[in-house]
Amino acid sequence: MATKYEVLEVLRIYGPLTTSEITRLIMRSKSDYPTVARLLFILRYKGLVRLVEKRIVRKYVKRKWALSDRALELLRKEGVNSFYDLENAKKLEKLRLSKGLHGFKRFV
Repeated sequence: MATKYEVLEVLRIYGPLTTSEITRLIMRSKSDYPTVARLLFILRYKGLVRLVEKRIVRKYVKRKWALSDRALELLRKEGVNSFYDLENAKKLEKLRLSKGLHGFKRFV
C-alpha cells in the first residue's frame, strides 16, 4: 500500500505528475490507484500538494499534482532533504518492516 511519504517523495523528485504517473512510480499492486488518489486529496486538504492542472480526457478527469510551498517549507523547517527523513516517516517505515511489510520505495 502506498503511503503519503511515498507520494510526497515522488513529487519532490519528479515534479508535477498525474495521479496515474504517481501510481506507476510507486506501484506495489494494481489496487494502489484508489489509494494514491485518496492520499492526494488528503494531502491537498492539508496543504501539502496543489492541483496544477485538471482536464478531461476520454470522459475521465486527469489531474496533475505538485508539491505546495508549505510542503517545501516543512522540509526546510525540519532541516531534511527528503520526506523519508522526517521523524514520523522513519517511525512508520520501521513499523512496516517489523510487520514484515515492504519499506518505502526508493526513487533515483
